[in-house]
Amino acid sequence: MRLAPQQPAYYTRASSLAAGHNVRRLSPKQVPSSEMRYDVSAMKHTSLHTLGALVARDTRDALTHPLMLVMIAASLLMAWFFGALGTPPWTDEHEGIALWLALTLMIAPVFCGSTVSHVSIAVDRPTGTYLTLAAAGVSGGAIIASKVVASFVCSFITSAGMLALLHVPVDLAVYFLVSFVPAALPTLAICCILAVLSRNDDKMGPMSLFEMLPAIVPFVGFMIDSVRWAAVFFPTGPAAELFRAACGAPALFPVPVLVALWAFWVAASIAAVVWAGKRFDRELNARLLGEEGVR
Repeated sequence: MRLAPQQPAYYTRASSLAAGHNVRRLSPKQVPSSEMRYDVSAMKHTSLHTLGALVARDTRDALTHPLMLVMIAASLLMAWFFGALGTPPWTDEHEGIALWLALTLMIAPVFCGSTVSHVSIAVDRPTGTYLTLAAAGVSGGAIIASKVVASFVCSFITSAGMLALLHVPVDLAVYFLVSFVPAALPTLAICCILAVLSRNDDKMGPMSLFEMLPAIVPFVGFMIDSVRWAAVFFPTGPAAELFRAACGAPALFPVPVLVALWAFWVAASIAAVVWAGKRFDRELNARLLGEEGVR
């Protein structure tokens, strides 16, 4: 398929990644014309060095973004408020600590993960930065993977601060942080998928509900038993029940059953992130080739 003869605008935009991390930026003479063919297969190979550069860039941009700083501050403020109040009166000491762990798992990935995904994918998509990276040989899957890792870093830092303000015992805080990657992966995967599906920032608001609901329901299950029976099957439900078991409170199912449910959601989340990467790759391919939409 031949490219349109006009020069795309994204080739003239600066990319900090292309400039600072050995990712080749195309000069005007290298812009494909109607007499040249674009080799899409070149987009399928991303080196570890380039991926590391993407992760470093996205993490730095996320931690310095004003909206991310607001989200981190809001998360820490909520943790300080609940920590000052103490565990709720309807819970015992063990279940109260598990409630704080579930609260952290609910807030940090949703606040930080959605910010990284939406700001860097849905909002930055129209700027042409990703097309510049794609033209330089960076795959859409590598871009998505970088966003997920940046989300993990921001969420992990926020979670550590929240656990300290909630006065969670050190051993349980360490348990939470060690298990944070598989526990938060479903929420971050949902944020990533919805950001890829959001063609523009106008769709971000309605889609935010689908990010919050799977994370909120297991937390509500600590207060309403009827919700708890349904919440255990939600993406973060098994992790919330395992937090109960780790704190010495009775869990809804035996630990092996909860681990199996947890493993299912982790596997589904990985598959979802892979799908999102492939879809984003197809979108970049289509835009580079001048096609409309993604088949």
